[in-house]
Amino acid sequence: MWLIERSRALLSRCAITVFQGTKKPIIGGTCRLIIWVMGRRPGELGTFHEKAIQKFDLLTGSKFETKTPTFSDAGGASNHGQFPAIQAYHLQNATISTDTVNVAVETKLLSSPYRLANLDRVPFNATWLGYVDGNTCILPTRENRAFESGILIDGDGGSNWYHFLIECLPKAWLSERLPAHFDDYPLIVPPNCSSVTNFSKAIALFSGSRTVIHAEQAQRVGVKDLIVIDDVVRAPFNLYRGLWPIPSEYSQHDDFLRDYAREIRLRLGVCRNKGNQPSRIFLQRPGSRRDYNQDA
Repeated sequence: MWLIERSRALLSRCAITVFQGTKKPIIGGTCRLIIWVMGRRPGELGTFHEKAIQKFDLLTGSKFETKTPTFSDAGGASNHGQFPAIQAYHLQNATISTDTVNVAVETKLLSSPYRLANLDRVPFNATWLGYVDGNTCILPTRENRAFESGILIDGDGGSNWYHFLIECLPKAWLSERLPAHFDDYPLIVPPNCSSVTNFSKAIALFSGSRTVIHAEQAQRVGVKDLIVIDDVVRAPFNLYRGLWPIPSEYSQHDDFLRDYAREIRLRLGVCRNKGNQPSRIFLQRPGSRRDYNQDA
């Protein structure tokens, strides 16, 4: 499946590159045919705001501060400001995929303003949804599965435990703030939530009475009524070769993340203070991974 999808994406990418640069009808028509045969169609980038039929305010904005990692006795560059309010967007007839928060609707590949403003530094992570070049993209025409409704609990690197814990799982808690008529909407979560214990236990903390749908790797899923929630953390998942992170690319909703950390401890039943010593949650790697700094 992976090889087939990558081959289709590569052929589509080559075809749309030629299509954009040619003025000859026959060549242009051939490129359109190749794109169609590969199960893709040309599209454009856009924001969730553009296609949302409803928007819901979930959180007001928050001050934030980020700082470059340094030794304790050294200064570091910092970035601070106001993180925007968090909203949820109701989209219809959407196509989603794993490991990305981007969504395809009609002729648009939708994302956040943060991602669209950093295309020159940050690769656009559309995964199985398509290829992006400037403001042009290739969208899928075929879906592997379809659902009536759902709330997208995924994001860039959603199969990675850290990214899931910090960028995806908070949206499951935020979904509790949606209007009551969305209470029966299931959570659409990364595939690791069905196969990795940490993921499944974590999503269970916030799923409540909602059904949990496990998206499968390398698949596109159609959702008739979809809820997408803003990121509570803004950070580049990857950078183009030769570029290095800078503090201004990182920000987060400080107030919410503090509440989120407390809520996880509360739902896990972890006491903040035990005697004179604070309790700690230790995230240990499997023995097959790094073997240093693993003593609890």
